[in-house]
Amino acid sequence: MRIPIRYQFMLPLLAVAVASLLAVAVVHSHLATQQTRARIESRLKGVVSVLQESSFPLTDSVLQQMGGLANAVFVLTDAEGRLLATGSAMDFDGLAADASTVSAADDVTLEQELVLDSTRYLHSSVWVRRRPYLTEPSILHIFFAQTDFDAAWRAAFVPPIIVGVGTIVVVALVIHLI
Repeated sequence: MRIPIRYQFMLPLLAVAVASLLAVAVVHSHLATQQTRARIESRLKGVVSVLQESSFPLTDSVLQQMGGLANAVFVLTDAEGRLLATGSAMDFDGLAADASTVSAADDVTLEQELVLDSTRYLHSSVWVRRRPYLTEPSILHIFFAQTDFDAAWRAAFVPPIIVGVGTIVVVALVIHLI
């Protein structure tokens, strides 16, 4: 049985279009992840810089308001992990300093993943300079919900893929009609 000429043209072209779309999707997925992470980290670095360098007390209400600006949760602990202030009602006790705690806001990265109260977070921590009301060094913990990161990633990734799939459908229809 012979394959109709329409399909002899359409199938190879569609195979190339699908392969191209898959290659673009893989590359774009990687780029969207990097760009999303860079955009979110940049916003967080700005807020963390203000919190780290300011002279006002880092109270629960201040951390809650700044968390609202950055779409993150900020928690202040001492070096042993005792809770000093929090911008959330969740239990964050026991967050001690570790090797990933950085000293400058510009070094904040959301590489570490933590699960707290069954919610996945991207986490970073930074030392806060001494203040008159703090008797010992303290650490500002930054928590960014993985669901919020995923939503930002999808907003960057999905539209171009939808356009690519739509283009393949249109190409298939045009070839079929020709």
